[in-house]
Parts: sequence; structure tokens; C-alpha cells
Amino acid sequence: MNERHKAEALGVGLLGLGVLLLLAILPPILRGGVAAPNPVGPAGAMLYTGLAFMFGGTSVLVSIPAFTWGLERLGVMSREAAIRWSVFIAGALLFLPSAWWLIGSALGRSATGAGWLGTALGELLVGVFGSVGAWLIVGSILMADFRRSGVGQSLLRRESGKPCRPPCRAGRTTTVRGNARLWWMRPRSPTRRKPP
Repeated sequence: MNERHKAEALGVGLLGLGVLLLLAILPPILRGGVAAPNPVGPAGAMLYTGLAFMFGGTSVLVSIPAFTWGLERLGVMSREAAIRWSVFIAGALLFLPSAWWLIGSALGRSATGAGWLGTALGELLVGVFGSVGAWLIVGSILMADFRRSGVGQSLLRRESGKPCRPPCRAGRTTTVRGNARLWWMRPRSPTRRKPP
């Protein structure tokens, strides 16, 4: 087995791991937090219980890095894009639960979906900076995380290797790693008018 076959096998394994994580986390969230019965069995129920306790409803984001690195190993996504997605998900897991808790606190409701991390960090920020300061800090960090990660542009590449900044011109070839064209960016052939 050469290096290419090993990378492809690892990529398929990571995609399978992402599917297992998604099946273990998403159905209980849709059922309102009921862990059992779980499609992945008792192991999936235990995994969901631990992740939901820590991250709340945003625990579903844990499965995304497995998909991104699986696609990277298969040659569909660039390594830079996989790293950016991982950084973005890490920032979202840290501060989205806090935003969830702040929304629940502003509405006067119990933000049970924020998890332990969102509750602890939200209470700390509100206690130190007040509700307005906490909103400004969490919102700024989330916007900076999305902006700096470049998730919206990391999947787009021109043939020159430079990032394709929207709006891309339809006449330019847009590719991802492996020279696979994105179907919505393919240049359209000019329509011929019938002679009168």
C-alpha cells in the first residue's frame, strides 16, 4: 500500500467517524435532548451526554473537523482550507454557547442548550463587563473568528493558486484541490440565436 492509498484509507475513515459523530449527536438534539435510544447505541448516548453537558446544542459542530480532514486526505479540500475550518469550529465551540446563554438571559429564559461552558463563560463576562460588554466581546470574537478563518473563501481557488474573492467572474475557471470544478462557477456557453 503506497502513500496515496494510505491517505485515501485515512480519509474514508475520517468521513466515517464524522458520520458516526453526527448520528450520535444530531438525533438527540432534534428530540429535545433525549440521549436514548441513540442510533450509535450506548456509546453514542454516552458521547452525546458528555458533549451536550460541555457545549450544549453546539456540540453538533464537533463532527465537522472529521469531515474536513477526511476531504483533505482524499484530495478534495486543500490543507489550508481544512486548517481554517478547524480554527473556525474551535472558536465557534468556545463562544457560540456563550452567545446562546446571553440570548436566553436577555429573554429571561433558562438557556439549557448553552451547556456548562456557555453558562460559565457567559456568567463570567456579564459579571465583569455587564450584559452590553459581554455582547460586544462575544460578538466581536465570533465575527473575528469567521473573518480570520476565511471559511467562505477557503474552498475557492483559481488556477493561479490565489483565493477567489467574490464576486468571481463567470469567465474565470474556479477550482478546488484536485482541479475539480465547482458546478455553479463553470462558465456558461454562449447561447446561439436562430436566424430570422
